Amino acid sequence: MKISEALNILNITNYSIHTIHNISLNELKKYYHIQCIIYHPDKNNKDEDATLLFQNINCAYTTLKELITSYSETSENSENSENNANDDLLVLFFNFIINFYSNSDNVANFKQDINNFKVKAHIHIKALLTNLFEYFSIAILEDLYHYLVHYKKNQNDNTNDNTNIYNAVIEIIKTILEEKLEAHSIYILTPNLLNLLNSEIYKLEINDALVYIPLWHNEMKFENNIIKIEPLLDDTITIDEHNNIHYTYYNKYSNIIDLVNAKSNIFIDLADQTIEINISELKFSPYQIYSVKHKGIPKINTLNILDNTHKADIYFHIHLS
Repeated sequence: MKISEALNILNITNYSIHTIHNISLNELKKYYHIQCIIYHPDKNNKDEDATLLFQNINCAYTTLKELITSYSETSENSENSENNANDDLLVLFFNFIINFYSNSDNVANFKQDINNFKVKAHIHIKALLTNLFEYFSIAILEDLYHYLVHYKKNQNDNTNDNTNIYNAVIEIIKTILEEKLEAHSIYILTPNLLNLLNSEIYKLEINDALVYIPLWHNEMKFENNIIKIEPLLDDTITIDEHNNIHYTYYNKYSNIIDLVNAKSNIFIDLADQTIEINISELKFSPYQIYSVKHKGIPKINTLNILDNTHKADIYFHIHLS
């Protein structure tokens, strides 16, 4: 869950995503208890969404609690070590300057000093990045890791320095991600496209608690458990970050001409739906996109995880040859 979402759910208005680490644990508990009193399922037993809303409140509290606890511990432990690291780095730099001017002919000393400086700087930067990435959620770390791996594979600059930098950052993220995942139990749900189009909610039992999972979401968190939703889709179908469906369609010009002559259209089966694409709206082009608005799977509403009223779009990527 994003920090901004957690703030909205707990109705915390006097802190922002940039200042929430300043809130005390007792103050956070007050916000949490107020929302629990208002939305507790026992007081709202006629409301079908009460249990899920309460679950959302619990998730928001857990997210912010982990954040401020992590920040507090890191601030206390890292202040002295960071100062020491800065001092060590400064000493190495001055040694390099002194040797450079007093022993200008001593190439060996010069190289050794600059190498020591580079090694220490690398360690210092590594510690800084490690502290920074510790604050990121598992979802953000996963996205960042996959992005950097993909970017590294496709970059044109393959110099040793750049490669080493990418490898170091990727390794830091990977290590932190593995440590965070070890502290969680992970559940993976694999719905099909029909489950998503029907806005289905899956009931998952975790530690004797019944957790409701809207299948059109990507990932949810309950206490120390992570629930990932990874739909099983045909090779021709993908779903983007906005929950739009992308369908890749191949056909031949000759077949399209036959359909035009027969005054017929293109019909594509999508789960239990049959989508009609009007031939007259297409161009005779090797590639084009045909969109069907608001007929896809629900858009994700982070303030109300059960909201399925707003549907995303369906995009047909039409390739003709």
